[in-house]
Amino acid sequence: MRRWAVRSAFALALLLLPAPGAFAATCTATGATGSWYSGGSWSCGAAPTGSDAVVIPAGSTMTIPAPSGYPPHREPVAASVTLRGALVLTDDDSTLDTSSLTASGGSISGPQSAVTVTLRAGGVATVDAAGMTLDGAALTVTGAGGLAVAGPLTIIDAGWLQSTVATSWSGTAPWTLGGGSDPSVASGFEQTGAQLTIAGATSAKTAAGAGDGVIEVDQGATLAKQDATTSTLAVDVLLDASTVQVAAGALIGGLQGNAALTLAAGATLGLSGDALQLSSAGVSAANATIEVEPSADIELDLPANPALRLLRLGAGASLDVEVGDDTGPVDAAPAPEILADETALADDATLSIDGGGGTLELAPQDALHGSGTLDGSLTNTGGTLSPSGQLHVTGDFAQAAGGTLALALRSVDDGDGLAVDGDVALAGTLRVTTGYAPAATASPLVLAAGDKPAGTFAKVVAPLLAGRTWVPAYGSSGVMLSISGSPAAAAAAAAALGRPTLRPVRLVVGADATCVPGSASAGRSVAYQWLRGGKPIRGAVRARRLVVAADRGRLLACRVTTTSGGSASTATSEGARARSVLAIASAVEHDGRTVAVTVHCAASERTCRGSLRVLIAGRRVAVGHFSLHAPGGVVALPRVGAMPIARGAVDVRAIYRNKAGSVRTVERRLALAG
Repeated sequence: MRRWAVRSAFALALLLLPAPGAFAATCTATGATGSWYSGGSWSCGAAPTGSDAVVIPAGSTMTIPAPSGYPPHREPVAASVTLRGALVLTDDDSTLDTSSLTASGGSISGPQSAVTVTLRAGGVATVDAAGMTLDGAALTVTGAGGLAVAGPLTIIDAGWLQSTVATSWSGTAPWTLGGGSDPSVASGFEQTGAQLTIAGATSAKTAAGAGDGVIEVDQGATLAKQDATTSTLAVDVLLDASTVQVAAGALIGGLQGNAALTLAAGATLGLSGDALQLSSAGVSAANATIEVEPSADIELDLPANPALRLLRLGAGASLDVEVGDDTGPVDAAPAPEILADETALADDATLSIDGGGGTLELAPQDALHGSGTLDGSLTNTGGTLSPSGQLHVTGDFAQAAGGTLALALRSVDDGDGLAVDGDVALAGTLRVTTGYAPAATASPLVLAAGDKPAGTFAKVVAPLLAGRTWVPAYGSSGVMLSISGSPAAAAAAAAALGRPTLRPVRLVVGADATCVPGSASAGRSVAYQWLRGGKPIRGAVRARRLVVAADRGRLLACRVTTTSGGSASTATSEGARARSVLAIASAVEHDGRTVAVTVHCAASERTCRGSLRVLIAGRRVAVGHFSLHAPGGVVALPRVGAMPIARGAVDVRAIYRNKAGSVRTVERRLALAG
C-alpha cells in the first residue's frame, strides 16, 4: 500500500480496534522468527485480535504477508504494539492497524507497506531513546492523541513516517533520513496539519552515500523550536502552507517552500543548503536573527521589512532577498529595503537585493559591515558602513548627511576599502583610523568608483601622528587619501585608473568569459587577474577563461594592471554573478505511460544534460535522463509504477550537470496537464 493510499484504511481501523480498556490478552512473539497468523508464534496461542496487546521483543522478527488468501476479518490488528524487535511486512499490500505504538530500538520494514496507528483521545505513540528504524515501510500516526519521539529515527529506502497528530521531538542522537537501495527515492518524516515541536540539541542528517532525505511540514502544520538550544536539520525541509516558529535558541535547516515565519526576540533562524527558495506570506521577526550558513545559496521572499536585529551571511554564502509583493506601477523605482539593525557579510559572502536591482537602506543607527558583496545599491541615510577588508557594491552608493563611512588602514598592504560599480553620491562623514605611520607620499585607495563621485564628505575624521592627516582627493575613478599637502598626486593616481569590462555581461557556467581592458591601457603592458568574490583565482591570469563549477553563484570580476615607464595602474571590472542556466517550463502526461517535461538551457552551453524526476508528495512517479542541444527541448520520462497520477500540482526536479562539471538541483511545482 503506497503512502498516499494509507488513509483509506483509517475507517476500517476504527471499526476493528477495541474500546479503551478492552484488552483481551497480551500476545508476545516467541522465538527468533514467526508469522503473524501462526498461533505458535505467540504466547497467547493464537493470532492477535483487535483487543490484544502485542509485544515483539528484541531479537524477535514477526512477518506479515499479503492479505490474499486470508479472510478480510483476519487482516492484522492489535489494540497496542510494543516494538523492540523487527516487524517485516512482506508485500506492498501488507498492513497492520493498531491504536497504540511503543517503539524501543525496533524496526518496521517492507516495500512501502503500511502500519497505521489510530490514537484515541489522550493516547500517545512513543519512540524512546533507543529509537526506531523504518526501512521501506510507511507508518502513519493519526487520531486524537500525540506522537513523542525521544530517540533517533532511521528512515531509509523509501520509508516514510507521517504524523497528523501533535509531535514532540527531543533527544540528542540525530535522525537519519534517505539512502538505501534506491537513493533517488525520497525517505522522510511528514508532519501534516498539527505541530512538530523540537526541544533540545536535536538534529537530522542524510544517510551515508547520499539519497533524498526530507522532512515535510504541510497542510497548515507548524515547525516549532521551543528552547534555548541549537537544532540542526541537515536535510531538505519542505514547507507548504505551514508556519516556522522559533520561540528561543536557534533552528538551522535546509528550509524551502512557503511558510509564515514567527521568530521571537533573540531567536535565530539559520538557512542552509544549495539553491533553495523560501517564501513567506507573513513575517514576525522583530529583534530576531536570520543567518545564512557558510556556503549556502538561498533565495528569500519576504512580504514586508522584517525589522531583524541581525542579518548575517557566513563565509561564501549567497542570499537573494526580495521584499514586497511586486504590485504598483512597473515603471516606479522600488523603495529601499530596511532589513536589519545590523547586516554582516563574512568573507566572500553575497547579499543580493531583489536580484541585484534593489536598494538596501541603512537607516539611523543601522550598520553594515563585512568583506563580501552587496549585489544591488546602497543608501546610507544615517547608519554606519564599515567594510572589513574589501566590500563590493554592484549598484549605486549614496551617503546622506547623517551617514558614516568608517575605514581602518592597518598597514601599507592591509586596509579597508569600498568598491562601487555604479554611481556614487557623497555627503556625511568619512572616519579613518590608521594603525601605522605612513610615508608622506602614501596614497591608499579608499573608495573605487566607475566615475568621479558626486558631492564630497562633509566631515573627515582621519588623524595621523605629528599633526598630519589624511586628505581625500576626488578623481575620475573614486576617492583617494593622501597625506595633507599632496592631494594633487592622489587625484592624478585616481584619474589614471581605467576600468575593464566583462564579455558577455551575463556569465554562464560552462561558457567562456573575456576581460576587456579599459581605454587607459593603450600603449601599456597589460596583466590580468580574475577574482572570485573579490579574491584572486589561482592561475586565472589570462584575458579569457572558462567559467567553472566553483564559480556558480559567485561574483566574478577581472583586475587589469597596466604598466608604462615604470608606472603601474590597476583597475577592476564590475562584478557579474555566474549562473547555471536551466529552466523547467511544463509537464504533460501522455497515455498514462510517459510524462513529457519541457527543459530550457543557456545557448552558450551548447549541450545540457542531467536527470529528471516527477514527484507527488515526495514520491517519484516518472524518471529519466536528458541530453539536449541548447536552447533545450522536450524530454519523455517513463512512468514508475501503475498508480494513476491525479491532475493537479506535481514537483519536477532536475539534477543537472553541464560541460564545466557544475551540478545543481532545479525544482519547480507545476500543474500537470493531460
